[in-house]
Amino acid sequence: MMQYVILAAGEFPKRGETLDILTGGDILICCDGAVEDALRYRVPDFIVGDMDSISPQNKERFREIIHSESEQEYNDLTKAVRFTLRHAQGVTGPFSITILGATGKREDHTLGNISLLMMYAEMLPEGATIEMVSDRGRFVPIDGDGSILVGRGREISIFATDPTLKLTTFGVEYPTDEVIFDQWSWWKATLNVATEDTVTFKMNHPARILVYVGGMR
Repeated sequence: MMQYVILAAGEFPKRGETLDILTGGDILICCDGAVEDALRYRVPDFIVGDMDSISPQNKERFREIIHSESEQEYNDLTKAVRFTLRHAQGVTGPFSITILGATGKREDHTLGNISLLMMYAEMLPEGATIEMVSDRGRFVPIDGDGSILVGRGREISIFATDPTLKLTTFGVEYPTDEVIFDQWSWWKATLNVATEDTVTFKMNHPARILVYVGGMR
């Protein structure tokens, strides 16, 4: 499966496992503010953004792989995701997108970027996957019934905003059957622990949830 890696300008990866994603992805797409850090490990394949955070020297050096978007309605991360999806139209078979550097530093950016992950999930073609990874864990959108490889003993939290959703979760310490989700009660299915390597979700109707898994795979 083709793996796209998007590097945003938040907290740069430090752990070996996270850096392995950065260096091992098939295609690296940098938001313009992340280029300087990325160059310590590899040269990006593409640079996307409004180019307000890249040095003049690198702007000239990488002019052939720069894709500048000046509109300000969406942030550079969203521009990078949209570019990735356009590029992936030429890919045969499924592909994955792993977002690094989207959390840390400014907390408002962190919260905004995590919420955007659900919008990105809606943009994916069938068979494609997306997740947001940091040195502390990962966020994964789940669309409908499904399973996720977590690892026994890992921290796991579930976020949803649909009050009609009845969610049964297999492989966790604390049941979610009686949880009533609503727009602002994000805490209701958080701070759980995986009791099995794989956690499975069963829903009373098709819905999208966001799952956080603490630690790396």
